[in-house]
Amino acid sequence: MGKSSPEKREASPICGRTLLRGCPAHFLLTASAGILGGLLVAFIFEFPSDGLWAATYWSTSVYGFWIFTTSLLVLWSEKRHVACIGSGLYIFFMFLVTTVYMSLRLFYRGGTPYETLFDMTLHSFSGWLWYSTPPALLCAGLAAVLWGGRKAGTIGAVLRWLPFAFLCLETGCLLFYVFTQSTRLFPALTDLLCTAGYFVLILLPILMKRGDRKC
Repeated sequence: MGKSSPEKREASPICGRTLLRGCPAHFLLTASAGILGGLLVAFIFEFPSDGLWAATYWSTSVYGFWIFTTSLLVLWSEKRHVACIGSGLYIFFMFLVTTVYMSLRLFYRGGTPYETLFDMTLHSFSGWLWYSTPPALLCAGLAAVLWGGRKAGTIGAVLRWLPFAFLCLETGCLLFYVFTQSTRLFPALTDLLCTAGYFVLILLPILMKRGDRKC
């Protein structure tokens, strides 16, 4: 009998959901998703920061949506390096778009010493890169760890459940503010949806597959 390959021995219950395989089009897709994410942050930032909905709080202080989307990118990547590059690009462009927007917002409100948009861009470009690169590198490093959640075994299971645990914790904290101070409803609802989405897309298929095996 032939020995099974390392890839088969490390097969994960969610390997069937591989969507990102490392081709240029997939990296372009993750970069585009990061740009859209940054635009979403900029759009929601213009909403009121107080009141029942407190939408701006989602743009500045809530991590659930980013944990959810980045975890999907990582756990649906075929290889570890694909997960690292894809998540790094996603976060880099999201932060880049966000900081460029903040700079433009400040410039057009007269809050910078620059007289022209070109001068502002010239003096701010390196700062934009410094703002965007560290979180991208950090995310890529964490992706290398989280990708282990694609594998079977105890460690893989723990890694898969960690994002869900964080989402549950943050959602609980936000709901506490909703019911006690009547605020932060928008970020609470988005976190609630992300928590449910992660369970349905990542955890539930594994639990169902294990149930089928027992039967």
